[in-house]
Amino acid sequence: MLEIPSEYTEYAGFANATYNFTKAFSLSAGLRGSRNTQDFSENVTEGILLPIANTPGNSDETVIDFMVSPKFKIDDTKMLYARIATGYQPGGPNVALPGVPPSVASTTAISYEGGLKSEWFDHRLLIDIAGYHILQSDIQVGAIVNTVSAIVNAGEATSNGMEFTIGFQPIKSLSFGINGAYTHATLSDDAPSLNGKAGDRLPFIPLFSGSFTADYYFPLWGGHSEAVPVAGGTSGKGGKDSKEMEPPLQTTRSGGWNGHLGLGVRYVSDSRSQVESSPDAFHQDAYAALDLTADVSNGFCTIRIFAHNVTDERAYETITPITDITGTNDHLVGVPIQPRTIGIECDFRF
Repeated sequence: MLEIPSEYTEYAGFANATYNFTKAFSLSAGLRGSRNTQDFSENVTEGILLPIANTPGNSDETVIDFMVSPKFKIDDTKMLYARIATGYQPGGPNVALPGVPPSVASTTAISYEGGLKSEWFDHRLLIDIAGYHILQSDIQVGAIVNTVSAIVNAGEATSNGMEFTIGFQPIKSLSFGINGAYTHATLSDDAPSLNGKAGDRLPFIPLFSGSFTADYYFPLWGGHSEAVPVAGGTSGKGGKDSKEMEPPLQTTRSGGWNGHLGLGVRYVSDSRSQVESSPDAFHQDAYAALDLTADVSNGFCTIRIFAHNVTDERAYETITPITDITGTNDHLVGVPIQPRTIGIECDFRF
């Protein structure tokens, strides 16, 4: 039996500031300093593949991150922005086996992003779009090392992509939302630890993903709906830098009971369990899932009926082949998406 108990502690401090040069142009900047420590041990209590032993270990790291973001307001409903920021993902211990690195180094990244946030036609149409370029060093990727699953560092990687959100409110009680993302994440150089070559797509990252939502609000017994959100709805999400602009319309219900019907469709394109050049790469199919919801509310109580993955789509978020001691693929281990789930919720607001 093998156990790897660990303890992670992090202390961080940060500061942000914004200076308005004019009514239209401002500059925000931030700095974050953090230090993390890890104490871990590999304890083998029984078995024949590893010697019985307790092997302690520890690590510590100090990281300084920064952010700079200029913004330009075209008018009260349109804004251009850019953002440069750094970040990191802490490393940690690995299984101490021959061929497996005893620990994983931190992943560091710097991202460059720019976009437009806008509202049109008296707040009836919302369009947000952003593009980004991310450089990562010492990326952490799952791999099979001598038939054992482990995390390894794989050099440098580059991610280029874009995200967009479109919301439309044709009438006061009806809204539609579309969210989409394109992500092209590849190795920047050869990664022998992954059997990967420069240009290979990174594992578990779909090229396309998106969602469509529709929400309809209507009065029931003595109630009325004064406004509805133009985006988000049943399953939508905001884009990057979403805190910079408030939603154009908020749902307001007062007096009596009101109803709501919602529909959401999620789509994720295909991906691979390993980098493309790896002989252990397993193809993960694209999938789409349908979600439905209906609720009644009086501002104090909400009763909701929902159905997730209505068609019971059988798909996987991740699939990893596991090899035996001879190096042959023995079986697959997968994380499925949520199967068809139907339920009732009751919320109370105090």
